[in-house]
Amino acid sequence: NVDRGSKSATTQKQSKNNKRRRVSFSNTAPTIHHIQNLPKVSSMTLEQKSLQWLSPNDLEQIKSSAQTTIQHMRILARGIHDMANFRKMMKTLEEETDDSIRGLEHRVFRRKQTRKSLI
Repeated sequence: NVDRGSKSATTQKQSKNNKRRRVSFSNTAPTIHHIQNLPKVSSMTLEQKSLQWLSPNDLEQIKSSAQTTIQHMRILARGIHDMANFRKMMKTLEEETDDSIRGLEHRVFRRKQTRKSLI
């Protein structure tokens, strides 16, 4: 004897879970950026190869810029407690500064919120 009530409840639960999981793809093709006039690595001298790397000064400038942006984001995020408004604030900041701040959102809150709650 099979209990039809429990089987139906299981089927309804699986059906509900399936409705929440969706994947979609854009109809537009991604933009591909080609780098012009860049020689192959095999034909480059050691000096040319070393010039392709970021210098310690470049790295310090990147870190400094990131810290400034994080401080700005912290000021703007005061009083924001839900992700919808936080994401809206981030998008606005990116548009205003014309810079990407992706990856810095986990540095805005000083561990008061778990990283999982920001995703």
